Amino acid sequence: MRSLLNYLMALVRVAAYFDRRGGRLFTLAALLLAGSRGMQVAAFFLPIKVLILMASAREPGYYHYLKPYLTLDQLMLGMLLLVPVFYFSYIILGVMHRRVLDADLNRQKTVAFECGALKLKPAQMVSLHRRLAKAYADMWLMLGTLLVITLIQPLLGAAVAALVLFNLLIFDAYAFAANEDKRLTIFRLHRRQFIEYIASSNFLVVFFMLAWGIARLGLDVFSAVLMLLLSRLLFQAMQRFSAESLSLKSDLEKPFS
Repeated sequence: MRSLLNYLMALVRVAAYFDRRGGRLFTLAALLLAGSRGMQVAAFFLPIKVLILMASAREPGYYHYLKPYLTLDQLMLGMLLLVPVFYFSYIILGVMHRRVLDADLNRQKTVAFECGALKLKPAQMVSLHRRLAKAYADMWLMLGTLLVITLIQPLLGAAVAALVLFNLLIFDAYAFAANEDKRLTIFRLHRRQFIEYIASSNFLVVFFMLAWGIARLGLDVFSAVLMLLLSRLLFQAMQRFSAESLSLKSDLEKPFS
């Protein structure tokens, strides 16, 4: 636990240093990428919801608040129109992320990199900037996704957060500390395979948690589908974050230990 915490603190410290040097563009780029991936999930979820509502001719639970202002057909039309809005937002935010990140890197190249004991040459700084930007964006995406899941169903949100922490502790204990040529478990998995298979298996755990939530907590089907999609987004972000951490952890821990 301490090892993981020290690594995360070092990661945030270096990201904050990049942010101060670049006029807050580093964090802005991370948030744009996280937002882009969030819009991608919204653009996938909304058509599913609209199609189910149209096929069942069923009113959504919140419709009684809108009934004085909108007919059900108008509500369906509004949802249909939101689908391309979310989809193009996903593309636009992704393009903006790349432009902002490139602008930040150009600023970073003009200043010597000295963050505490971590001193890098320009080529080393460019490599760290690229890898850290991906991990930092995925960290924001995990936090944002966990927040949304918790707002939908606090108990399940806490369970998913505990599951993420448990996964990161496993990765820190086995994958992060292992050498590149070391094979893990009786299946002789490469470190990246180990991370990928463990991260993807969480989808099954969340599925059964949501089934229990529907049966015992009164979770409605649309919230369950949204949480399932958000959980997939969350564990994909965790997988990417952990894969980047295979090299980042050793690079960042030594100067700040």
